[in-house]
Formats: sequence, C-alpha cells, structure tokens
Amino acid sequence: MDDKQLQEKLDSGDYSISPRSGRLRKRIKKTKKKKPLYSKNKINKLLVKIVWVLMILAMLISLFILIPEMGQTNYNNRNIDNSQFKRKSPTY
Repeated sequence: MDDKQLQEKLDSGDYSISPRSGRLRKRIKKTKKKKPLYSKNKINKLLVKIVWVLMILAMLISLFILIPEMGQTNYNNRNIDNSQFKRKSPTY
C-alpha cells in the first residue's frame, strides 16, 4: 500500500494507526440506540399511577359526600302520624 492510499484512508476517518504497533486498524463505529418515546414498561407504570390517583380521589370525594350526611337527622319521621301504622288487634 503506498502512502497516498494510506493517507486517503486515514483522512476518511474509517481507519486509524495503532500507537503501539503502527499498523492500520479499521475503526468500528458505534451508533447510539435511540430510545423510543414510549415503551410498554413506561405506559404500565403511568397507568398504575393514574389508577391509584383516581382511587384516592374517589375515596376522598365519597368521604366529602358521606360525612355531612351522617350528621343529619331525619326530621320527617317525627311528623308522620303513627296512628295509621298501629297494629290492630285481631278480632276472633
């Protein structure tokens, strides 16, 4: 191999000279793998978090609805005429 071909290979960046032995080595290009925008694992984690948040919100909303109702007494029962509900004694 003459000096002109060697120089062309070195200039192209595909080859390099080993510092110890001085021999010509071909460079291995490492390409970085692009991470996908979404993966199954990320989606599953996100869905689990969303379900937990919805469950906690539903529990809090139900508490806000039920706690005020627990303190109320039913005043309608006092105003009902109980005579219509009295049991008539059986006649033999």
